[in-house]
Amino acid sequence: MFTVEIQAVNDRSLHAQGSAFVVLGENLLITNYHVISGTNPQKPMDIMIIDNSGATWPARFIKASKDHDLALLKIDKVFESSFVLPDGPNAKLLDKVVAIGTPMSESLSQSFSSGTVSGFRSVGIYELLQLSMAVNSGNSGGPLLTEDGSLKGVVTGKLVGNNVEGIGFAIPAYRIAEYLGLIFK
Repeated sequence: MFTVEIQAVNDRSLHAQGSAFVVLGENLLITNYHVISGTNPQKPMDIMIIDNSGATWPARFIKASKDHDLALLKIDKVFESSFVLPDGPNAKLLDKVVAIGTPMSESLSQSFSSGTVSGFRSVGIYELLQLSMAVNSGNSGGPLLTEDGSLKGVVTGKLVGNNVEGIGFAIPAYRIAEYLGLIFK
């Protein structure tokens, strides 16, 4: 599996837990900026990656787009495969999708949540896929896929409130390279 759990620690206490996935080769990871950002910019977060075997790896911050809630990390572990970033829109209305992540605790790592792409939304500078599925805080930064393994997006959040259930959001996968300023040769 080329999705992992991510833990960001500041002052020896867990600040955030989320998910990440391998892209662009064997050791670069995408996650949400809010998962690794921390509360004190003067004290950088220690970012640990936990793979599906339970092994831990320190991650190095490479770059981020705070405005688009994306971050690129690197670790010294080689994964067997990685997700391919699409070069154009590849999600369609009513696509059946699956989010892989670590909702709420490490014991739930590699959990799947399924639903559909139920809409396309623009919120300020954000372009988002609206999802009809359960998304929890530990799903942040995890991949959104179709059954054939095609990357459709990065899970980023959900609506919270009275009488609101099963409305999540993902950043479209084809926007990752643009938002992070990645150049392919």
